[in-house]
Amino acid sequence: MAGGNPTANSDPFEISDYPLGTQPDAAFAPELMFPIWQFGGTSPNGGLAYHAPQHPLHKHLIWCFYSTGDIAVIPTGSDGMPTTVEKLRTPTGKLQLSGPLDIAQDRTTGNLYVADFGKQSEFGADGALVLLRPATSSQTRPAN
Repeated sequence: MAGGNPTANSDPFEISDYPLGTQPDAAFAPELMFPIWQFGGTSPNGGLAYHAPQHPLHKHLIWCFYSTGDIAVIPTGSDGMPTTVEKLRTPTGKLQLSGPLDIAQDRTTGNLYVADFGKQSEFGADGALVLLRPATSSQTRPAN
């Protein structure tokens, strides 16, 4: 997986759990990797490409990060590769999610549906299906 663990040095995309000397798979293409875990957590799960031509998130990738309770918004460049990673927010601040696992979009309304596992310590006892509606221009969060 990823860059294997080919040398005793720190290698690009290395998986240090592999035995020293493990080579990357022959088909591994590091140019297609983008370190989203640096921005969103260590457990990227469900994701989608947002489709709503009049919305600022149109064609952005939206990805659930269970480990941080966040949803990442990832715009892509003309080459299709991610350019940055930001966190999806409500007009008033952070989303109140415990463990988002998957996300789906209703393309008619632009609504997002998030499968939130809930607290891991309670094995999902407070899990829920969460509805997120697109903000209107009057609900836009002011800049800090």
